[in-house]
Amino acid sequence: MTIYSVPRMSRGPDQTSDWVTERQDTEPNTAPVGCRLRVLHGDAKDLGKNVELPRGTALVGTSSSCDLQLADKRVSRRHLEIRVVPHGIGVKDLGSSNGSFVMGNRVVEAVLPYGAQVQVGNTTLELLPLTAAADLAVKSYGGLIGSSESMRHMFALLRRIESSDVTVLILAETGTGKELVARAIHEHGQRRAKPFVVFDCASVPRELVESELFGHLRGAFTGAHTDRQGVFEDADGGTLFLDEIGELPPDTQTRLLRVLERSEVKRVGSNAYRPVDVRVIAATHRDLQESIQRGSFRADLYYRLAIVPLTIPPLRERADDVPALARHFAAAFGAPNALSETTMRSLVANPWPGNVRELRNAVHRIVVLGEAGEPTSTRSVPDGGDGLPYKEAKEKLVDAFEVGYVRDLMAKHDGNISAAAREAGLSRRHLHELLKKHGLAKP
Repeated sequence: MTIYSVPRMSRGPDQTSDWVTERQDTEPNTAPVGCRLRVLHGDAKDLGKNVELPRGTALVGTSSSCDLQLADKRVSRRHLEIRVVPHGIGVKDLGSSNGSFVMGNRVVEAVLPYGAQVQVGNTTLELLPLTAAADLAVKSYGGLIGSSESMRHMFALLRRIESSDVTVLILAETGTGKELVARAIHEHGQRRAKPFVVFDCASVPRELVESELFGHLRGAFTGAHTDRQGVFEDADGGTLFLDEIGELPPDTQTRLLRVLERSEVKRVGSNAYRPVDVRVIAATHRDLQESIQRGSFRADLYYRLAIVPLTIPPLRERADDVPALARHFAAAFGAPNALSETTMRSLVANPWPGNVRELRNAVHRIVVLGEAGEPTSTRSVPDGGDGLPYKEAKEKLVDAFEVGYVRDLMAKHDGNISAAAREAGLSRRHLHELLKKHGLAKP
């Protein structure tokens, strides 16, 4: 049993309250793995700062004597102490003027899991597991590809957890490949020969979600004509991937937490519990810490799911991975030489709001339509950006790409917004915005 406790956490100057009191940890090895302390948000001078803490303690503050010195004026000289402990990362506020916060709650002293975020002043610190240098040489994992630093850190973490049944919470934007990551975890794990079941929490009506998750008995509700097992029983012995976990209604969150703690389910309309042996991997595009502050997501469920939190970086933050991904997709579509140098430059310059899914669809379209079907940007933007400054040249390249891509996409689908958005991996709203941005006629 791993204990995460906050015996001294206050919501106000005169009020204290318990927070997360306990959670199960199926990981047998609780030895410290070391911490990488990263500035996630804050003063421009601090962004990107990292401190590696293999053991012992580190101090955070504005003093030059601190291990992580911040420029944030709302941070005290000696603000926070970070230490590596057997079950996670210990944090202790050192009597700071403005306090230290976790998910909106003021913390005096706490033990937090890897992946947790701590707010000091206007700065957000992320507590990540320390990765050995040798592990960072890995540039792929299963069907995942990436040589950027963020992806190599993710691959290293995946390798560390593949031999266990630890619960994983994937935090990522739409289109980054959450299901692909979950499947890779399953296929490298001890349950690879058992079922891998996917359940999209956002695709089922609220009144049916518990039936889909836990099953039901005949007559439990209108339309329940036969007994039916839920996805937990479908995945028995294997892995259950709960996509968009942030969409679950509060009452279902309570039942899900009970299932995770007891490893047994009770079908809707039944009084009997059925044992299940399932590894759970959950994912969401939402900021669950913000959802917890709003009261729409349970803090105890978050920490039960986030035994290993894993963030997939969006494609715009790892443009160096675009060429390898594009070539991989082109080869998968049977045309490994379909992408010219000019085309590749335009792909790298695009911000890809739809992430890897949007890139894959764009490469597929180029492969199918050939050179004549390339986005306008790959045909009309000359080498060197016409001597423009980098920022202007990039904007011109991206605009040209978007115009050609959207125009050809809409022509392919005869102006059908829904069909076009599905192929591109975009929302209807985003596609409308692109049409408006470039003055393209709405269908």
